[in-house]
Amino acid sequence: MFFRLLCLLLSALIVSLQPASATLAGLIPSQFAARLQSQAVEPADNLKSFGKDFDRDVALKASQAVIGSVLTDYSFRNRDNAVIKLTELRGKPIVLSLVYTS
Repeated sequence: MFFRLLCLLLSALIVSLQPASATLAGLIPSQFAARLQSQAVEPADNLKSFGKDFDRDVALKASQAVIGSVLTDYSFRNRDNAVIKLTELRGKPIVLSLVYTS
């Protein structure tokens, strides 16, 4: 489920943001992280079975379905802890590194 959500988010981001000269790196998605923290995460019983239920065709279809859609105006924090809204990033190439830590 997390992987599919991540694919949808990144697909929509790539399409909705147009290239420009400025770049922003090291963003932390505060709202996205808060939602993840609110959900219980169960450890995998057997790591060998991890990802076996992944259906590439379903993931591709889901990611392609969001192309052209506009994301909600999520808030991020940069390295200086300043809030940056997703709408402020339109027209700029960005790299998001979504890291979940506890």
